[in-house]
Amino acid sequence: MNVSALERSLIDALYGGRLREALDDWLDKDGLTDRDRIRAQEISVGLARFDSALFKATEELRSDLTEVGPGVEVLLDRERLDGRLKVLVSRDNFGRTLDQLRLHGFVPMRTLGETADRAIRKAGLDINMIAPKGPLTSVSVTRRAQAPRIVSRMNPGMSDFQVSLPSWAWWAYWGVKPIRRVGRALGMLQRSAAAGPFLGTPEGMVSSLLELVGLSQDDLLIDIGCGDGRVLIEAVESFGCRGRGVEVDATLAALAKRKVSDAGLSRRVSIEHGDFAKARLDQADVVFAFLPVGHLGRIIEPVLNRMAPGARLVVHEQDEAHLNPEPDSSSLVVVDMGVTVAHTWTA
Repeated sequence: MNVSALERSLIDALYGGRLREALDDWLDKDGLTDRDRIRAQEISVGLARFDSALFKATEELRSDLTEVGPGVEVLLDRERLDGRLKVLVSRDNFGRTLDQLRLHGFVPMRTLGETADRAIRKAGLDINMIAPKGPLTSVSVTRRAQAPRIVSRMNPGMSDFQVSLPSWAWWAYWGVKPIRRVGRALGMLQRSAAAGPFLGTPEGMVSSLLELVGLSQDDLLIDIGCGDGRVLIEAVESFGCRGRGVEVDATLAALAKRKVSDAGLSRRVSIEHGDFAKARLDQADVVFAFLPVGHLGRIIEPVLNRMAPGARLVVHEQDEAHLNPEPDSSSLVVVDMGVTVAHTWTA
């Protein structure tokens, strides 16, 4: 794998939540090569700009959420560098907090119907929401007063909310969970084809990631698990390429089509509703993926086997993933809108 000692050290430090300390250690070293010093300084400047943007975005959101009412607290773990916030709210302000976040463009990581949304609000269940743009990436909304653990374990999860129920029967989700567990145990239910929750690559980071694989205007970019289409839109606008997205979630696929149309890119970008495991990848010059790390390690080899020789694959993540085969290269990417690790392969 083509990774310098500096890059490997800083990537490991990011995974361990000590990137700042590791960066300072490298910059204080004697005998650092000019190339490594320039790279370390480049990352240091990018990290400072990201910190500033993240602090500003957090304070703006905190200011707006405090207007919801008392008992709302916004927490940020600055060492994580992942732009994830935790919002603690009282039961009385739970629904109003969700409304305020939606006004800011935050959407649930998993598509929710009207009845599921009602159940979450009624019971004040934890919910994770994706940010519309960087440097914030997601918000976890949690009630201050948590139910006893044994009670919490009985609450429905996001996968249970994928079952459609009439609005008046929101309480029935507490029966869906045990029924689904029994169904899976008996082999009567299969797990969803979805690769996990919707994860949004921060705007402003896409170009840096795609530059690593030399995306050009003559290329076809395929985004597997394209979510709301943000990567394809930024790629086509920045590089002039063509784009194709594959998304198993029907609601997200429809949202991606609408956003592509609103951007005036319908002739250059197509969105397919379906499982990317069945999608054709042999026409792609570049394949892009941002998926949960637990799923990512399982799909690299099958994806590469379906790509044409010479085509490039780029994925990114901020938590350590076990990737097979080993990437051709791995790079720390630090921009105003986020921090991540990019891995690339050539088929």
